[in-house]
Amino acid sequence: FLSPKILVFDISFQLSFLATMGIIYATPVVERVFLMIPNFAHIREIIVATLSTQLFVSPFILYAMGTFSFVSIPYHLLLLPLFPIVMFPGFITRIIALPFAQVTYYILHFQLYVAEFFGNLEIAQTTTPPFSAWWLLPSYIVIAFVICRFSKNDSRQHSS
Repeated sequence: FLSPKILVFDISFQLSFLATMGIIYATPVVERVFLMIPNFAHIREIIVATLSTQLFVSPFILYAMGTFSFVSIPYHLLLLPLFPIVMFPGFITRIIALPFAQVTYYILHFQLYVAEFFGNLEIAQTTTPPFSAWWLLPSYIVIAFVICRFSKNDSRQHSS
């Protein structure tokens, strides 16, 4: 309400919104594909959440920036498990300070190294001509159709 322009002009807000929509709507469908993977250390949850968000944000990234990352999925799979680990020492650092700051520093340093490594790979991304706004609506219609189609199949299986 304070800043309605954020809906139209803030790409980070739009990407966060689309990522949240991906987690909410695509996760149940994507999760069925990966049920055979054991959820040891939440690895299946990480894979499913990563793929669900990528499904929803990729068309918009192509539209807004004209890039597609080939390394975003392995990047996220490698680093997402570390975020809770780095957040706790970061919080404690504000309270207790230096010993925990060192742990946080090394984990963040590793994360930056991995990000730089993947970002510098020749195959990291490709640049395409601008993704026309006319492709956004059909892209999301296809995504919605597939999710609705598989969600209906899922609800029929549960009711049987």
